[in-house]
Amino acid sequence: MHLGQEINCASYLIKQAFNEVFSDARFSGIDARLLFMISEHPDFTPSDIAKKIGLRRATITEQIHYLTDNGYITYSVSSSDRRKKTMALTDKGLSTIKSAMASITEFEEDLEKMFTKQEIDMIHSVYTKIKNKFTCSKSCPKQRSN
Repeated sequence: MHLGQEINCASYLIKQAFNEVFSDARFSGIDARLLFMISEHPDFTPSDIAKKIGLRRATITEQIHYLTDNGYITYSVSSSDRRKKTMALTDKGLSTIKSAMASITEFEEDLEKMFTKQEIDMIHSVYTKIKNKFTCSKSCPKQRSN
């Protein structure tokens, strides 16, 4: 297997494992990422979110409708700019984030246990090189510092 394929495969496997964290809750990893993004950046548009988390705008819009229809967020026309739509978490969305946080923290801790500190530093270094090579610094998630 080529290096690019191995990186892509590892990314896919991690995403699948992350999604399994929410498999029993009729809630996906994408939904959780969207809720966190909306809570941190309520002024973001679907396009902004798509760029930030690396998904297509159509996928984000579909998930926003799902979250709206199921009472996790509100999605309405901005009172200050009628051309813009705003998103906000409902009480159900806030409650979901709080309960999901423990699962996400556990997932991250389990993932980190697989590696030594030196390997984690190497992964961060490789991630930074890939990010810089493919110039997605605005759309890629920020690298977490240890």
